Amino acid sequence: METLENGLTKKRWWPFESWPTAIVLFFVVVVGVNLLFIWVGRSTWTGVVTEQAYDKGVAFNRVLDAQKGQDALGWRVALNSAGLRVGAAGRLIVDVRDREGKPLSDARIEGELIRPVTQGMDRAFLMSAVGEGGGGGYQAELTVPLHGWWEVRLRIEANGSQYRYVQRIRLPDGQGGGGRDGLQ
Repeated sequence: METLENGLTKKRWWPFESWPTAIVLFFVVVVGVNLLFIWVGRSTWTGVVTEQAYDKGVAFNRVLDAQKGQDALGWRVALNSAGLRVGAAGRLIVDVRDREGKPLSDARIEGELIRPVTQGMDRAFLMSAVGEGGGGGYQAELTVPLHGWWEVRLRIEANGSQYRYVQRIRLPDGQGGGGRDGLQ
């Protein structure tokens, strides 16, 4: 309290010594904000990580060489995700053609439907030929649990060669599918 000229005392708005209290309060606020950030970070983490990131980085030249070999094959892949439905069984269709445009009817296609932003949603599948002769068309029955962006990864084996194909597709909320070539 402060004494005025007329003998009355003036009450301070802050009852403590100001500098030591201000320093202590500053650190209390900093620690509190840091604890809040830690809590928010841990409660919102989706679990998305790159497995063996260092090994993948070191092997990148091999990935580039494999891509050159794949480009030399000249295969063309057309993905149709219009038949996929959120929350219901749907159909993913792939058409595979060689360099001359002839259908690859003897291919084995393994695939994964990956949700890039959510852990535990990935779906593995094996595609089967459409019809008896195949004609280059392959299909897989899938149930997609959530709308949004997904990544289709295919490993195609035919004639002693391997081909990898990756495409992002978007599945809208509701009954609609992803559309031809996936990007809508």
